[in-house]
Amino acid sequence: MKVLIIPLCLLLLLPGCWTAGALQSVSQQTAAEQKVLVQKQASLEQEASEYWAEAAPTVENEPAEALYSPAEGFAVYPLSLELEERIAGNSWQENDFLALEDLHYLTLLHLDFEGSIRQGEMIVHHSLAREVADIFWELYQVGYPIHRVSLVEEFDCDDTASMEANNTSCFNMRLISGTQRPSNHSYGSAVDLNPLQNPYVTASAVRPSREYLERGDARPGMITEGDLCYEAFVSRGWSWGGYWPHPDYQHFEKSVESSSQNRGLK
Repeated sequence: MKVLIIPLCLLLLLPGCWTAGALQSVSQQTAAEQKVLVQKQASLEQEASEYWAEAAPTVENEPAEALYSPAEGFAVYPLSLELEERIAGNSWQENDFLALEDLHYLTLLHLDFEGSIRQGEMIVHHSLAREVADIFWELYQVGYPIHRVSLVEEFDCDDTASMEANNTSCFNMRLISGTQRPSNHSYGSAVDLNPLQNPYVTASAVRPSREYLERGDARPGMITEGDLCYEAFVSRGWSWGGYWPHPDYQHFEKSVESSSQNRGLK
């Protein structure tokens, strides 16, 4: 009986020893992964700082003082008079629900699909501007690729032309396709991101291209449920068009209070 007790004790001890060793190994691996992530973020921050100090072009529409800046290269401003003049009669039209002062201007940095730092600009509803700046800062930190971020004025406010250029954008006064109702883009409360990789699927067409229609084959720049881009928006209360009956995979939106509500207009 004594002969059996000793091996049994050893057998009981061995699994515990193995588990402790395995846990230590996993812990070391996790720590190493976290170290790599921290180093990657630090590298991107350094690159952004160098880019902004030496290579960044002058932003024509940028006012002198930012209202908010989560990091160098990312800032929120009120619309300048020059920018108001540029968008009036174009992406912004006379209306009874959104005043020019309801909009803010955002400058940002992003990585393109070749890994190069690019400068972008966007017009957003003032109540969402800070969190949109935070979202794009988060995407930049993790190296999420975005082809281009330009105002729709670059495309004569033509949504189709903007999508075909794979342009990420926000504000543009236009109707929901096939309806007479203003799109959330009309309020500056919707973002279309990487339209080529995230098409809009209607009953009769796929815009701008069918190249990325198969969503099971996740490739860079594609938005999928639970990924980093999805979580950056949805965790802040935005909804994703990928769930719609006619999916709009590029589209995130969030409700805002319009000027018509503020002024008591109908």
